[in-house]
Amino acid sequence: MKTTVIKIIFIISFALQTGFVNASIDDQQKNQFTYTVKGSASEKTIVINNLLSEIYVEGTAGSEIKIVVSDYMGMPEKAKGLRPIGRAAENTGIGLNFNPDGDFIYISAVHRAADDARYKIYVPKNIKLKIDNTSWTSGDTSIKGLANEIEIQSMVSRIFMEDVSGPIVANTISSEIDIKFSSLNQKSPTSISSTTGDIEITLPESVKGTFKMHSFHGGVYTDIDFDLGEEDGTRRLVGQSVTGLLNGGGVEVTLKSPSGNIYIRKAK
Repeated sequence: MKTTVIKIIFIISFALQTGFVNASIDDQQKNQFTYTVKGSASEKTIVINNLLSEIYVEGTAGSEIKIVVSDYMGMPEKAKGLRPIGRAAENTGIGLNFNPDGDFIYISAVHRAADDARYKIYVPKNIKLKIDNTSWTSGDTSIKGLANEIEIQSMVSRIFMEDVSGPIVANTISSEIDIKFSSLNQKSPTSISSTTGDIEITLPESVKGTFKMHSFHGGVYTDIDFDLGEEDGTRRLVGQSVTGLLNGGGVEVTLKSPSGNIYIRKAK
């Protein structure tokens, strides 16, 4: 009798644990979307637009794109079977439209609940990325571990990048830009600008570059030994434009903040 009771308890416990595991797997599947890139990822460009939420993009090995969402409430119950006017159809199950079209992969939000969520987007590290955050209500954007072209336009959302090599084009109106380079791509120029926000970049000391720095109402601060020509030795430059060579010069890097400060740090 005692043995039978123990067996029953074991069976019930196992069933409950299995149920919890399966439920957890189902929840994870409901909160993510995956897609395998066809062909060479380095020739593809991911274009993210009309998505006002906080966005995190990370480069990974392989050819898979995986989008994971949190805090996504879904469409209103009464909207089932309908779609928001003026936006593409929801085809991911997580509030997004995902549209591969030739060498471009378009990702956009389809309704307001997506704008209030948080998205982590894992992509092949050698894919190109373009983000349009030109809305006054866009969330912050973080990018990590990409080794190809990055272009991002922003109004007020902050831009953070880490372990990137560029080339990079990043523009914002009134927010800060913080970029930590792992290396500096020498094939195409990099341009980083913020009208009123600060720009902060961190560089390996060994990279080569020709840096054009502009700050009209702020200052340029660095702990790197740029060759500034006649102005060599200057560490603080206010209200002017200056060109500095790093390790003899190389690809052009433009840093422009008319009303903010520019900080250029040596990687530790």
